[in-house]
Amino acid sequence: MSVTMTMRWLTAAAGSAVFMGLGVGLWSMTSRESRREEIIKKLPESPPEKMDEVRKTNELIIQTLKDAAKTKSNIAATLGSSSK
Repeated sequence: MSVTMTMRWLTAAAGSAVFMGLGVGLWSMTSRESRREEIIKKLPESPPEKMDEVRKTNELIIQTLKDAAKTKSNIAATLGSSSK
């Protein structure tokens, strides 16, 4: 076997290995993405009714924080002193 033939064989083998590695890498990323989507579908927040409830709760919390930001008094200190 000549030196040029060996170099061609090594180059072809390396190129094949690179392309196979890229293929496996892309395959693993797409399978991971589909697995992530399946997990998200199974979360308790996924049903539309639950999402509406969470959205309303978040809106109430944000409104409470906005109201608290508008006041000059320290609401946390007031709540803490009334519980003693």
